[in-house]
Amino acid sequence: VDSEHVAITIYLNSVQIGVIGDWNNKLIDFLNERELYATDVDWNVVNQVDNFELIIVNTSEGTQEQLEELIRVTDEQQISLVFLESWANEGSFSLLKDTMGYPEIAQQGYNAGSVNIQAQGEHPIFAGLSEVFTIHSEKSPYATFANYPGETIATIEMDGEDKGAAIAYSFRSDHSIHLLLSSYAVTNIIGPDYGWTEEGK
Repeated sequence: VDSEHVAITIYLNSVQIGVIGDWNNKLIDFLNERELYATDVDWNVVNQVDNFELIIVNTSEGTQEQLEELIRVTDEQQISLVFLESWANEGSFSLLKDTMGYPEIAQQGYNAGSVNIQAQGEHPIFAGLSEVFTIHSEKSPYATFANYPGETIATIEMDGEDKGAAIAYSFRSDHSIHLLLSSYAVTNIIGPDYGWTEEGK
């Protein structure tokens, strides 16, 4: 029987993103489906932050000391952090406020109209989207913030009313930022599969 050598190349997907406090892996699954490879981590990620390009904080279940250390280490390694928030302090903003003194929760609620983003000028994050676009379906929970010392690039608009800041960022180094995404915390009542629109995704 003739035989031949078969070369098999195996590509291993490199994990780029660590997620603290995901809800039933919903955010991780969403990112992986888009080839933004993510994995679940906890506050001990400070011992291995150099393995990641980005860390997302989706929970307030931590201590000020843990968040302070995460910020310190990621600043040293120039790793970006994303903080998410939703209605009823479901997210990381309250812990960020306790630790850094900002931001303040401005407005929050649910069971109203659709949740819309109002872009504040041009920015690459909004490429291909309208100036106003819907991120969550009607009756979805939402939250906004104020008094963040970075640059706000979008607000939330509902039923024609400005509810407050929704997306903001601040530079931490030449290669890293802190990004705040209000109303994007993944919880038991809002997430990629239940409430997020295609534009919101």
